[in-house]
Amino acid sequence: MKTHEEVKRRLLADPEVRAEYDSLETEFTLRSAIVQLRNASGLSQRVVAEQLGTHQSALSRIESGRANVSITNLARMADALNSDFAVCFVPRSGPHEGKRIEARVRVPSK
Repeated sequence: MKTHEEVKRRLLADPEVRAEYDSLETEFTLRSAIVQLRNASGLSQRVVAEQLGTHQSALSRIESGRANVSITNLARMADALNSDFAVCFVPRSGPHEGKRIEARVRVPSK
């Protein structure tokens, strides 16, 4: 029986599979950060979902990548996890090349 790593290595040898895999890295990293932050906060999906006014299953779909999430909902999630949500741009060329340009995203007031 082959291990997960053996299968992964074989599949990623295909350039098309590798390109698709690499294209999902950013999304995976973001979703992983959400899970890590929630776990570090000691909160269950149910508790965070209640704070967001949704169901545990909806949060599960977001964390697993089976559902998309908006910038506004990411900011709401960060707020529920007692965190700030920021987007950082780093220009690759021009006068601001290599400089971090950060935008904090706030939870819309009700």
